[in-house]
Amino acid sequence: MAAIKIDTFGGIQPRLHPSLLEDGMAVEAHNCRLKNGKLVPLKMPHRLDGKTVNLENNLSQISDAKSLFVWKHDDDIEFIAFPGIAYIAEGNIADDEYDRIFITGDTGSEWDGKTNVPVAYLKKDGSNKIIRHILPKKPLPRPYAKLNTENGIVQDPSNIRYTFFIQTWVDPFGYESGASETSLNWHNDAEGLGKGAYTKDDFEYNDGDTVNFLGLSDNEIPEGGGTQKSPTEGYKRRIYKVVAGVETESFKFVAEFDADPWGPKTVRIKDEDVGETMPEIESIPYDLRNMAYVPGGYYTGFSPSNPKTVMFSDIGNPTSWPIAYRYDLRDNIIALAVSTNTVFALTDGFPCVVTGTAPESMTVTMLAGPAACVSRRSVCLYKNAVCYASNVGICMISTGADAGTSVNNLTDKIFTKEQWQAFNPSSCLMAQYDGALFCFFTLNDENKTRKGLVIDLLESKCAVFTHDEQSSCLCVDNATDELYFVRSADEGEVM
Repeated sequence: MAAIKIDTFGGIQPRLHPSLLEDGMAVEAHNCRLKNGKLVPLKMPHRLDGKTVNLENNLSQISDAKSLFVWKHDDDIEFIAFPGIAYIAEGNIADDEYDRIFITGDTGSEWDGKTNVPVAYLKKDGSNKIIRHILPKKPLPRPYAKLNTENGIVQDPSNIRYTFFIQTWVDPFGYESGASETSLNWHNDAEGLGKGAYTKDDFEYNDGDTVNFLGLSDNEIPEGGGTQKSPTEGYKRRIYKVVAGVETESFKFVAEFDADPWGPKTVRIKDEDVGETMPEIESIPYDLRNMAYVPGGYYTGFSPSNPKTVMFSDIGNPTSWPIAYRYDLRDNIIALAVSTNTVFALTDGFPCVVTGTAPESMTVTMLAGPAACVSRRSVCLYKNAVCYASNVGICMISTGADAGTSVNNLTDKIFTKEQWQAFNPSSCLMAQYDGALFCFFTLNDENKTRKGLVIDLLESKCAVFTHDEQSSCLCVDNATDELYFVRSADEGEVM
């Protein structure tokens, strides 16, 4: 029987005329790839059965999904699918009683008249219920403070202390709001007018006095848990007071209320009882996108309202995003990717890298280019490099000992610019799996033809093959190195 033996193979190279191809190159190489040095058929995908697929944001069928995530629970997994472009970030709480993830982008969640706000998905072990919890927070209104004189308290004028109060609220999952404005304080002779009133003047008291705080009206209490309005079980209200130091002033914890937190409260104020310093919390941006975990215990993201700014959260607090932890770029951000302590900012111009070990001390470097990202759904990691689709090919940003951090076009020797443009790179959907980049395209022709590429990075420098699978969205389980994708055919199967 006749046989063809291929000792080495480098995939296709359509930019060259067939008569000029080197040995081991081909005009066509379809549904195959290199494996262990040999040319082997591309495996047929396995249909996934017996797993839960949650269709979010009024998604009616899985074939219409544009975002797919795998959510692991101990030894089991389930999937979350969205009709728009959404992003997932893992929770960062050690020994958390919940499986906790954060979703940003086209979440479909509503808050304060705004849509697509960041949301946490939480699930307890053994429970089938997903809790969807809104992350942005409004501060409470300022507290109203009045000295409690019901027991005939007479103040010592020689021992008067002066302070202000503020209040915050904490949701059932441990996330605290930012601070209210400073308190309005009751004075019996307000502004010398001979009558009592709440004013902006300092609150005067002696050590050990008790203070009455007014309750909150129904339209001033925080919202939480989607459209459900507080007060609900698990919410807390915290009171802090100003403590003057040698050089600075800070707000110190005074009291916390979890039973009827929004009602009137009475607190005894003693100097020795003050607690920890109040955290300086600035609420997560309502339109945050591409939230991703950065090693070191904090998160990064950007927002369409600030498209040139890379943002970072406080360490250990994914709902606090200080303005001081923001870094401006020259170009508009399309997508972010994180590898080790580096954030890759892929833009509509020159890509940038933002590096550092703490959110308050990051360094921004613009890379040589331009190498604009044209598809945020094409962004993926390969080892410590980030790959994405540009208008001139598949780009890889990597760091080398000699060249430093640089941008390389993986496909410039494979396709001409015209051949690459014919793929409609803005439609590129890509993931790294088994040492290769799997790409899916929708052409700009009348029939919206689907095409696919496999770019092998493990077995050779860069060998390219074509495939005929179709996908509307995909995700990778990095723990098991398994690729899941939704066929865009009518049946809409998860493979």
